Amino acid sequence: MKKFRWPLQRLLDVTVQRETVLRTELLTMLPAIAAAQQDIASRKAQVRTMLSELAREDLQKRLPRQQLAMSNSHTSQRLIDHLSNKVRRLEMRRDEKVKVFSEVRASRERLQKLRSKAYEEYLQQQARLEQKLLDESSQNSHIRKTRERQMQLAVSQSTMDSAAAVGGERSR
Repeated sequence: MKKFRWPLQRLLDVTVQRETVLRTELLTMLPAIAAAQQDIASRKAQVRTMLSELAREDLQKRLPRQQLAMSNSHTSQRLIDHLSNKVRRLEMRRDEKVKVFSEVRASRERLQKLRSKAYEEYLQQQARLEQKLLDESSQNSHIRKTRERQMQLAVSQSTMDSAAAVGGERSR
């Protein structure tokens, strides 16, 4: 029985490898997004804390520190905006990767279905060939036995004919 060989096996292997690489890339992107979101949240919390502490102070102490706090909050806000843009870019890249990953996975699944169908057809073809060989073997065996019987019959017939001929000569 010949070994099953599917012509598109290499394509399936490459598709599986590509799917694995994309999955790994997606999994490495998630911590970067989470870290940036965590950084944004901590910066916002720092600004809120600073402003709430400033609001609790009396006016005389607050005015000199208010200028510094406002410039600090402005700088923090720019950093938060920068981090927010980074998160948006990372999420857009992630969404693109998810789309490509979905396409690659669908392609892999289609290829696997095609391979399964081809393998089933291969098994059916092998079963037909095996049955054909069994039928031929059975037919050859039947023909051989039939010829052997005919030969035995012919031998016994010729033996009888020669015995009859020998017996006929004796009776003469």
